[in-house]
Amino acid sequence: MKKYLAEFSRYGDGTTNFNGFWEIQGNRLVNQKGGWHDYEPRPDDEIFEVENYEDLPFRKYYVNNKYKTGWLDRNGNFFGCDFMEHSTVAYYCFHKEEYELEDMGWVKISRDLYSSNGLAYYHVCILDLTDAQKKWLIDNGFSVRDA
Repeated sequence: MKKYLAEFSRYGDGTTNFNGFWEIQGNRLVNQKGGWHDYEPRPDDEIFEVENYEDLPFRKYYVNNKYKTGWLDRNGNFFGCDFMEHSTVAYYCFHKEEYELEDMGWVKISRDLYSSNGLAYYHVCILDLTDAQKKWLIDNGFSVRDA
């Protein structure tokens, strides 16, 4: 069994941000790409012992509806994820690649990184929205147009 830490950044205002799962290797935390940093255990650490990285509780940490970006399934259920974490959520939470979720009719809601006026624009593009998806989008401030 390997030990993994669900790592969080802790800020002075009391907020936290999830930084991913890191394997505990002695006094180091090592990520899936081999990057590492020193590790000093804390009493509130959330540690998981699993056989494989894929067995970690990804949905608990990566899916959070506080985000405005994420995935919207055909039934109108929103799975919020942090900016640029769509592929991580698709793969580890739903065991699919991004294109597979899109092929299944899921809506990828993402933000325009390069808007020239500094505003964040959100993009949704799918030709066959369900009524449940349209309702969720409209209820959450998106404009929905027929093709």
